[in-house]
Amino acid sequence: MADMQAGIGPFLGVFLLAHGWQSGLIGSVMTIGRVAGMVMTGPAGALIDATPHKRSYVVIPGVWPRRDRDWCCKLNPC
Repeated sequence: MADMQAGIGPFLGVFLLAHGWQSGLIGSVMTIGRVAGMVMTGPAGALIDATPHKRSYVVIPGVWPRRDRDWCCKLNPC
């Protein structure tokens, strides 16, 4: 998932710029998102270390985007 986050940055910047965002605001929003991700790494790791259901914390986030994609395709056939 980290490679997806790192790879989406340039595309997100271009997308937001094409939709009228100012470049300074784009940089600020992307910086806030990365800082929030760094801040949450510690508590998320502590949560996973403390739970006996470690596998669920890996499987559910991995399956969820697929479920959402299938749900969206039912509403708007691809």
